[in-house]
Amino acid sequence: SVGQYTVNFSNNMANVNYAPTAAINADNFVWLNSLAVGSYGIRMYTGSVYVDRSEVTSIVLGDLA
Repeated sequence: SVGQYTVNFSNNMANVNYAPTAAINADNFVWLNSLAVGSYGIRMYTGSVYVDRSEVTSIVLGDLA
């Protein structure tokens, strides 16, 4: 849905002790949630609503299973 994304891995991480990060092309709040071995969520929020952005970049540091 708007401003709420799920990143899925082709190969699972070894555990949930990995470090994802995200950046967007606007002045909004961005946070990561729902860390699982196979996915994590990115949420973008401004004012009082979730918002989509034209550019979202994310990287993950961790060990693959």
